[in-house]
Amino acid sequence: MEGAFIYGDKFTFALSYNGDVLKVLMEDPQPGPQVWYLHCQEKAGEKGMCGATLFHQSVSLINLLRFFKLVLGPPFVEMHVPPNQSETPFHALDLPEVFLLSHRETYKYDVEMASKLARALLGSAGIVLLHCDEAGMMVPSNANVAYRGGKKDDVLHFLTLTSPEAVINYVRLEEAQMMKKNDRSHMPVQQYFEQYQNEEDREDEDEEEVYEEEDDDDEEEERRKMRTHCGVSFFYCFLFSCVYSCDREQQSGINYIFLF
Repeated sequence: MEGAFIYGDKFTFALSYNGDVLKVLMEDPQPGPQVWYLHCQEKAGEKGMCGATLFHQSVSLINLLRFFKLVLGPPFVEMHVPPNQSETPFHALDLPEVFLLSHRETYKYDVEMASKLARALLGSAGIVLLHCDEAGMMVPSNANVAYRGGKKDDVLHFLTLTSPEAVINYVRLEEAQMMKKNDRSHMPVQQYFEQYQNEEDREDEDEEEVYEEEDDDDEEEERRKMRTHCGVSFFYCFLFSCVYSCDREQQSGINYIFLF
């Protein structure tokens, strides 16, 4: 709800309870709420399917708001000084960071690698292209990647990871371990919706009593229909075939946030 209000001018939000929708995106749908980001703006004016990114972190309001900020920001950043001398936008958001240790002779390849990892790890880790030659850093001779957790006091760990898949798997493992350690102090989106809907139902009951006294049940029913659409207030439901194919929406260059 809050995220949709704040970023409603940047994204189109779609909410679905239809289990068949998940089958289009995932061969093995997972239980619980899911959030997908559809990259329709990148294919504006083209036909075909939009790219899609699954939100891997726990579905809480604070994580979603951070995810929206990351989507609107640069896919990766370049750094010319040691990491302890400058703060990246990812570190400011308490997001883990993957530093690609770049050198002049490998720069073109490193940029391609950074772009690929930024798409795959969107919302899970920030990608930083670190120019080691200019930063004057002493790094292990066999290291090509460094990793730093999202906490302010986390240190830099130098690694040797030989492929993009190895980097992604490492981040996913760190992410899973962190999610197990952390208490889920922030209310998950599904629970947030349920609580909000219960409050709406209580308000409806109170209003119905008033309208019964005024003998105006028809007007109350109309008010309730206007206030609640598809079971969740102020959210609009879209047919998935219309949203995901994006043949029409690509002409206007709209990105979608799809919640299940």
